[in-house]
Parts: sequence; structure tokens; C-alpha cells
Amino acid sequence: MNDVSTNNSEAAQQYVSQGFSVIPLCWPGSDGSCACGRNHRGKLIGKVPLTEHGLNDATQTLGGVREYWGKWPLANIGLLTKKLIVLDLDVKSGGLNSKSQLIVINGELPRTRVHKTGGGGEHWLYLAPEGSDYRGGAGKYGYPGVDIRANGGYIVAPCSLHASGERYEVIDNASIAPAPAWLLELIPIKTSISITTQSGTGHPITIPEGQRNVTLTSLAGSMQRTNTEIQQTKKTGGKPFHGTTPGTVSHTGRPG
Repeated sequence: MNDVSTNNSEAAQQYVSQGFSVIPLCWPGSDGSCACGRNHRGKLIGKVPLTEHGLNDATQTLGGVREYWGKWPLANIGLLTKKLIVLDLDVKSGGLNSKSQLIVINGELPRTRVHKTGGGGEHWLYLAPEGSDYRGGAGKYGYPGVDIRANGGYIVAPCSLHASGERYEVIDNASIAPAPAWLLELIPIKTSISITTQSGTGHPITIPEGQRNVTLTSLAGSMQRTNTEIQQTKKTGGKPFHGTTPGTVSHTGRPG
């Protein structure tokens, strides 16, 4: 069921009215080549942001949509995936077969909003857990044709035009459901920790998944050495040392 307008500007306005942020993308011509004047090629056709600062120029207002699509009436629509987990299935790379495998392993996908891509694939839109910062990417999930879009990314939205001449469509306009736990477990996430310093301020440090124990051990050793230096400075009557002192270390890992 495709309830999105076939007029790009009107469709973009519908998205912002629903709370999404959108960005204008380049678009293909009738022969499938890049028609925005920037000579994009291959998979980039119809998918590259047109604005100077890319996703940072996304808008969530009707005025912003009118400005962008007033300038580029034929622009495709990029939908930012902030606070979303989007299961991106590329049909040419075997994504639909991989979806079948995932269903065998984990059960049916929870019903949610689903888009058909112009290339014949699917986008399954889910809500990320509140307060999480999942980051998606391409080709790192262990299943052919399976990508995940999340914070810091975007998808091409209906009614955009694909280089094949087909349009992106909404095939299920259901409410966006929370992401299932097994889908979240596919995503390598970064762990954020905060160290309390002598002045009481925290310095956030990002630790790649899989390096948590090594990094925390190194930090613990560093703080122990710093504490020793502070005590030695106090004993010698020197100026107080203003480095990091041992304090509370809190870390947030993958949701359970």
C-alpha cells in the first residue's frame, strides 16, 4: 500500500509532518543516468545528497522542504534514520534469501513499516531503543545483501525514482515497531565510558566493541600511575597535579 504522494515535494512534506527529517538527493533521468548535473555514476545515481553539508542540512520543517524542492523539484528524498534501525535488504546481493534465513533462525519479522526499494529490495523500519546510539553500515553483518541503517545514516524514501525507472514504494504502512533484540545483536556498537576527573568533569571515551577489557585495563593502569604521582607531589610539597584521578567509571554496552 503506497499512500505517499507521487509528487516529490508533497511526499517530503508528508514525511516531515510525520516527524522524519529529510534531505534532497540527486535524481536519475529517463535513461537512468544522473540528471542533477553532477555526473554521479553507478549505485550513486539517485542517492547522493544535493546540499553542501550533506546530512547536516536535513530539515524537519515544511518551510525547509519548500525551499529545497523549490530549488530541485525532481530531487529524490533521503530519510534520515536517526533513532531508527532499518533492515536494508538488497535483492541483487541475495538480501531476500538472507531474510528467509533470518526468519528460520529468529522467527517472523515483527510487523512494522516496510518500503520496497526501486531496485526490488526492502527496507524494514524499526525503532531503536530509547537513548541508544546504534550506527549502521554496509556489508558487515554476516548475511549477503543485508545492511543496517541507523544513527548517522539515511535511506532513499518513497516516492523517489530509482535508476532502473522504478519508484520506491510503501508496501506496509504499519506503525514503526521496536527493533527485535536479535536484530540489535547483529550490530557492532561502540561503548561509551565516562571518567570522573579531579575537577568533577567527565571525559567521554569511545571504545570499539571487542576491545573493552583491554582498554579498561589500560585506563586502570594509567589512573593508578596518576594517583601515585599525585601522592608523591603532595609529599614533596609541590604544586597539585591536575590530571585525571581515579573516580567512577560507568559504561554502557549492548542492550540485554
